[in-house]
Amino acid sequence: VAPPLMVAKKEENPEEKAYKRQQVEEVMQVVSKDKHNSVSDMVDDIIQKKTTDFDKARALFIWLSSKDLKTLTFSNSEPGSDEDKLTGLQKGQTTYAQVYQLLCRNAGIDCELIHGYAKGVGYKPGMKFVGDNFRHSWNAVKIKGEWKLVDPNWGARHVVGKKEGSPEPEVEASDENTVYELDEYYFLPEPWELIHSHFPDEPEWQLREPITKEQFENLVLCKSPFFKHNLRIASHTDSVITVNKEAEIKLQCPEDGKDRLVFIFTLSYADSLDAAKDSYQGTPLGKFGMQRMAGNLSSVIIRPPKAGEYRLVIHVKDLSKPQRVPGKFFYSEVCEYGILVKDAYSPARPFPPCSHTSWGKGDSMTRYSSDLSPQSPNV
Repeated sequence: VAPPLMVAKKEENPEEKAYKRQQVEEVMQVVSKDKHNSVSDMVDDIIQKKTTDFDKARALFIWLSSKDLKTLTFSNSEPGSDEDKLTGLQKGQTTYAQVYQLLCRNAGIDCELIHGYAKGVGYKPGMKFVGDNFRHSWNAVKIKGEWKLVDPNWGARHVVGKKEGSPEPEVEASDENTVYELDEYYFLPEPWELIHSHFPDEPEWQLREPITKEQFENLVLCKSPFFKHNLRIASHTDSVITVNKEAEIKLQCPEDGKDRLVFIFTLSYADSLDAAKDSYQGTPLGKFGMQRMAGNLSSVIIRPPKAGEYRLVIHVKDLSKPQRVPGKFFYSEVCEYGILVKDAYSPARPFPPCSHTSWGKGDSMTRYSSDLSPQSPNV
């Protein structure tokens, strides 16, 4: 049974959002503190004023996913102690999941370690998960008597340019290929969402109606922005799409997102090291696809120029979010597909030039409250 690809989420009210922001600010004060007497004292600092297991578990997640562990020291650290285990993360001797379990136990929270496979750096759609490649670990915490999932490693940072199939990022990551950025999605993600990227060895830790490893391998990889924006796959749910001449991939966004979410795509050869440089007879591969928005449905139509294997990644940006750099909006990957082209147009048929990121109504019209008639990119 394949997991559902969108479940309506309850919106937080302003009071809930303000409370969560206050909690983050409180934890960040502890993050800035580098020296502690012991792990127990440190955990007490982190969870001070927290009265529920949810708040305590979240505070520990934020601390671990935000802390630069290279600056952390303890007054006493004996071999084999909790302090030794925590600082061992700096040296690649332990994992984020093991440290999160240690922190939770010091806070009196039930926490289990989960081992399995994850579609991490180097993953290619459709690949098989065997042996030690792509092994990963994450956690389950008990909140109000129910087990919930947590991945403090993926919540802490992501790694770029790592060798395909290498072990967990926390073991081999370096300053040169590691991007640190807190992603709270990985604190208590819904089980039917996390199954797109995480597959536990023990089926019961899927915390949903179990799927097989083969189903997991065939399932399209949807990343955290996909679920944070409450998107839905409206066409292809398999990780690899077989194409005869052309294909149309559709994503559906919620009604309140159609004017603030902007989509683009990248099309590259499957074995490409630099998608921006991929071309066919001098024409960039991106010209063999087009993106269009009609209502709350985003469509990407591709006409790969020749038979073979390609990679399609769909990206999104949210015009309503604060800009990290003034005047610039950044895109996030939401999902990726493998494209297997059996038959292509002859001669190849790129789309006409487009001055914008997509055909039809663009995000500039939304920003300036303009409108367009007709809405369709086809006239």
